[in-house]
Amino acid sequence: MVLCQAERNEKGLAYRFYNKCQNIIIGYTAMLENTIAGIESLTKERSYRIEVIAMILELANTPYDSNSDAIMGAKIMLKETLSDIMIEDYLSHMKKKGFLRYPEETQLYIPTDKGMHFLKIYNMLASLLI
Repeated sequence: MVLCQAERNEKGLAYRFYNKCQNIIIGYTAMLENTIAGIESLTKERSYRIEVIAMILELANTPYDSNSDAIMGAKIMLKETLSDIMIEDYLSHMKKKGFLRYPEETQLYIPTDKGMHFLKIYNMLASLLI
């Protein structure tokens, strides 16, 4: 009978240990899922920012008086998805990074060589994905 009691204690300890391990695994799994979701969110956000930068460079690279359907569509899309403040933030950031310049005499944003290089690489990558 003493052996049976010892066996029960041992099984009880093993069962509690198993439950504790299972709870730890469930906790780590939840943390991992949250981390992955956060990374996916950041990746999507960064991808979106790159698309907006490319669109702004594309618009800045077109002649001022151009009224093509693609240009008008890009302008409408930018206005619908971004507030004026956000557009100003993007333009300011792109000037700081050397993608755009803004000569006072023309008061138009003009892509720099660095900006055009970025746009060229962006378009090459986009064509590979399509």
